[in-house]
Amino acid sequence: MKISKKILSILVVATLVGAQPAFADVNVKILSSKPYSGNKELVYESGRVEMSENLWSTKVPTSIRIYKNEINVIPFKFKPLISYSEIEDIRIEIALWSKAGKQITDSTLFDWNPTGGTTIEEVSFYNDGKVKSGSYFWLITTSSSTYDGKGEIRVPLKIQY
Repeated sequence: MKISKKILSILVVATLVGAQPAFADVNVKILSSKPYSGNKELVYESGRVEMSENLWSTKVPTSIRIYKNEINVIPFKFKPLISYSEIEDIRIEIALWSKAGKQITDSTLFDWNPTGGTTIEEVSFYNDGKVKSGSYFWLITTSSSTYDGKGEIRVPLKIQY
């Protein structure tokens, strides 16, 4: 069976175009992390404010290796420390900030694993070379969609190539 040069050329081009994406998601290399637990303020009608019990726990990366010209993905594995009926209302915003006060990216966990197991929230950003090696920080905010009050954790992060 003889294949014409034109058909062969079309097949080769179609294969090459489909085989090479412009960029791909890559998990960053986590060099170190520390365990953290999150809670939030409880604001009562009387005006009294107190902190809740710990609501979740996770390991927060404190040093990572990222890649240029790639979508860098940092997975956070959140473990609920309270029942699903209580945790399903809790929201966690994870934001990456530069020391100069520029937000790099953020992601919010809205939907918890209904089995009560670990819930993964991925924070990602495309690095076109503007994110340099150096010191950054995570700002992790715990809140509720139905109750006032929030809790914040600020964690230093070292980024390198």
